[in-house]
Amino acid sequence: MMDFEAVLFDLDGTLLDRSRAADSMFLAVVGECYSGVSTEGMLHSFRKYDNNGYSNKVEVLNSLFDEYPPDYRIPSPEIYDFWNARFIDFFSLEEGVLDTIRLIVSGVKTAIITNGYTKTQNAKIAKAGLDKIFDTVIISEEAGVKKPDPQIFNLALQKLGVSPQEALYVGDNLVNDVDGCQKAGMYGVWYNPEKLKNETDIVPFKEITDFSQILQMIG
Repeated sequence: MMDFEAVLFDLDGTLLDRSRAADSMFLAVVGECYSGVSTEGMLHSFRKYDNNGYSNKVEVLNSLFDEYPPDYRIPSPEIYDFWNARFIDFFSLEEGVLDTIRLIVSGVKTAIITNGYTKTQNAKIAKAGLDKIFDTVIISEEAGVKKPDPQIFNLALQKLGVSPQEALYVGDNLVNDVDGCQKAGMYGVWYNPEKLKNETDIVPFKEITDFSQILQMIG
């Protein structure tokens, strides 16, 4: 077992259950824009267009509306406000995360590094009750750099006062999280609860399917 001084985390899809939030967002769209429709095929399309949060939100909904013409089509200039006003309320912690985090913070330094808008990401963190737990939170908008750029990982390390070789980074995205942090000299842990196949050349330091497995790496 290695002697780590810090564990850093991705937010969406790692600490927070983004998939469930996205499905709830879809239901909000249906409630706002449709009546008397079967949602099974629509949900599949919505998930495809959303691409786990990596797609432009205006394009997500306009693509859905083009494929499934709604009774009411939210105007493009209003989509971001509609999305942001509702989406934050749908976020919750991944199961078992809070108990594991409390054990981790008792022994090592901790941080969150997340891509996104400062106001939105801070609101998610606060709603989940994580705003007073971590030593530092780095959000790409205010940092001026985003994952997978190694600079954003280095910024967090500097704030924590630890070297890359003393730090684990846990995230669900192989490119943004694992490859990005490892290019900064950290140890990347791929959080893969859905047991997806790694179809890249990226080799994580560890792969975990249960969040509590992090504890096995830090003693």
